[in-house]
Amino acid sequence: FMDRGMPEYGSPEYSEWFKNHAPAAYMQFLMAHPAYTTYKFLRDQGRAFEENMQPHFHANDLRFRSLLTMIGNYIHPKSGAVFFVTLISLLILWNQFMFQKNQDSLPWIWLMTLAFLSASGTMFFNIFGDSWALARHTLSSTITYRLLMWMLLVILIDFSMVREENKLHGNSLGKK
Repeated sequence: FMDRGMPEYGSPEYSEWFKNHAPAAYMQFLMAHPAYTTYKFLRDQGRAFEENMQPHFHANDLRFRSLLTMIGNYIHPKSGAVFFVTLISLLILWNQFMFQKNQDSLPWIWLMTLAFLSASGTMFFNIFGDSWALARHTLSSTITYRLLMWMLLVILIDFSMVREENKLHGNSLGKK
């Protein structure tokens, strides 16, 4: 950041520069180094998905807590792979419209794409803007990715079943 005009850390000019120029210099750095930005985004996503437990409520004495925790960990994977599964599922949904000409998929495409982009934008700003307590600050994004993963699975299964039913009855896709 010295190349971007940052004075020596601890100098009297540093505080003034930091207040006025640090955010823009940081964004310029991220844009000038897309490989680093992509690597950090994908690496830290894994850290964001590591925790499923709500740390603010103490329910250790509940009788079924361990069973419910185990079930929750299966339903909500603690892996950044959720991001990739959701992305791939979203691309398959886009394929339904673009290449298979399924007009019924269009409303789902826009809804799912908007939610995915919103979660990704929020995740990006949390990873690069506030990496302290990452799991807590990215909770809205990780919940959205997990929800989208399951919703897209159900939507794609539904489209597959409709396509098979239409094949049996000789109807073309997207027509009732």
